Amino acid sequence: MYRLILNQQSFLYIFLLVLFIGASSIFLHGYLQLEKEHEPVYFVDTREKKVAFSFEILWEEGYLEEVLEVLNEKKINGTFFLTGEWVENHPELSEEILQKGNEVGNHSMSHRSLLFMSEKEIYREISSFTSLTRELFDYTPSLFRPPFGEYNHLVVETASRENYITVLWSIESRDYTLEEGEKVKKHVLDNLHPGAIINIKVNSRASSSVLPLMIKEIKNRGYKMVTVSELME
Repeated sequence: MYRLILNQQSFLYIFLLVLFIGASSIFLHGYLQLEKEHEPVYFVDTREKKVAFSFEILWEEGYLEEVLEVLNEKKINGTFFLTGEWVENHPELSEEILQKGNEVGNHSMSHRSLLFMSEKEIYREISSFTSLTRELFDYTPSLFRPPFGEYNHLVVETASRENYITVLWSIESRDYTLEEGEKVKKHVLDNLHPGAIINIKVNSRASSSVLPLMIKEIKNRGYKMVTVSELME
């Protein structure tokens, strides 16, 4: 009788243990999935030889006209992350970017770090840009890049609630530290990989000067260049 009770208790313990492990696995899977959904996109996991150029414009016009001309000649579209203040100061150029088939992304309204802002302030930085592009161009961006590439969970979550995918990059052109265009080109090509998102500053002469050669070499390696949204498809 004692042995029978012990066996029943053992069975109960085993059953409860299995139930606990199963519940824990489901919870952990759900938690990891939630965390994954609130992570920025650095690149696209694909074997297809596709990459995307992303361009950042912060304050001045920089070499935008030269960059747009190169992309147009090479029949390539890129993704331009603009600040709201830049759009307000350069509405014609902002519209030109869109008219030439390129994609515009939200780079916040003022390009201030969002790390230590409240949720309300982060929301204002993101939503003000959305309202501006809707009002000026009847255009609603779907991609968001936080200033300086700095983010935390609150930043990404707030962007997600505003129907944005937070996008960073896997290849930084380093055009602000590598002053020579050839060094910029070499750095990008040395790190090229399928699904890469390449980050370039439009205000950098180093990048704009070698952009045609960079595109030519990337094409020679069998890659197709698309917008970030097209890459993510």
